[in-house]
Amino acid sequence: MRYLLGVDAGTTSFKGILIDEEGRIICVASQDYDLLTPSNNIVELEAEKYWEVFKKVVSKLLNKSGVKPEQIVGLAIDSQAETLICLDKNGRPLRNAIVWVDNRSTAEAEQIREEFGTKHVYDVTGQPEVTATWPATKILWLRKNEKEVFDNTYKYLLLEDYLIYKLTGKFYCEKSLISSSLYFDIHNGKWWDDMLRYIGISQDRLPTIENSGVAVGNLTDEASRETGLSKDTIVCTGAMDQISGVLGAGAVHENEICETTGTALAICVTTEKAPPFNENLKVPFQCHAIKDKYYLLFWAQTAGIILKWFRDNFVHYDDPGNMSVFARMDMDAEKVPAGSEGLILLPHLSGAACPEFNPFAKGVFYGITLKHTREYFIRAVLESIGYMLKEQIDC
Repeated sequence: MRYLLGVDAGTTSFKGILIDEEGRIICVASQDYDLLTPSNNIVELEAEKYWEVFKKVVSKLLNKSGVKPEQIVGLAIDSQAETLICLDKNGRPLRNAIVWVDNRSTAEAEQIREEFGTKHVYDVTGQPEVTATWPATKILWLRKNEKEVFDNTYKYLLLEDYLIYKLTGKFYCEKSLISSSLYFDIHNGKWWDDMLRYIGISQDRLPTIENSGVAVGNLTDEASRETGLSKDTIVCTGAMDQISGVLGAGAVHENEICETTGTALAICVTTEKAPPFNENLKVPFQCHAIKDKYYLLFWAQTAGIILKWFRDNFVHYDDPGNMSVFARMDMDAEKVPAGSEGLILLPHLSGAACPEFNPFAKGVFYGITLKHTREYFIRAVLESIGYMLKEQIDC
């Protein structure tokens, strides 16, 4: 029997799955991790941590399933999008990864907006607004604030690209993940040279572009030793995590919709062509994992991560019983009436994305009274995510 391995490299956890050639699930595993948030606008993680978490997930899958490494013939990774990793000529990270929710480069975003204009940026990249989320703004920030890192970066990679490099020693990326880099021409499938010149880098400092699902190499000897996988396992390009969910749900035809609530919230709508630019309705348009298809992406960067934040900081059960803390929180929220008796959360704990695109937006609990216990706050968090979803659907 032969097997395939998939890993979802999420913002606060990695999930792994082993399936057989018929698509039957053999085993699943996950590993959580915490981000570094030293200030309001900075969100980072040691780049090597991503590799360590990846190896832990693979180890769990191998141990739980009993599958022999040589039986795993292929693997692919889907990942969060705009997290930026800077490598030197020896493949070593020069600094912490700048996580996609990081908002330090708001001034650089404004600078790019003034230089190119939002309509022109949209016409080339499909991004309807220039925000600090996009890697182009992060690279420009490095050029202005960490010149030594900028000058010594040999390759600028996103997270999937970095894990492919750690596995194969090769530099590859794929179109669905780089669609929101702000330096990729989604219509012609190539780097946008005008933007590269403006932020001060050349194409040779970026990986080779491929479609999703393309075999790019086998594991190196070192990667095989570290992961326990066979050197003969083929590594393929994956896709951005949200569009991977669309594939899994089978919502791949024109105007079919798929919604996902994880760390972030996202609604994806498969389409064949770009809508005209609309200043009042800012919806990203990106490359699909399926060749020659595209999709619209409605998204909010803080959704499930708010519940995790609230759990980590404010929830403690002496005896949660035989259930997860999240399940216990759900039970507590059920005790509270809809509307949380006036307690409302504005859920923008790391700025606001589609359709507002406001990096300066902040989270607010409003309507607090002496009656509102922890259970009310849990429900208010859950309801705030529902309100965001309704707003996206109404768009």
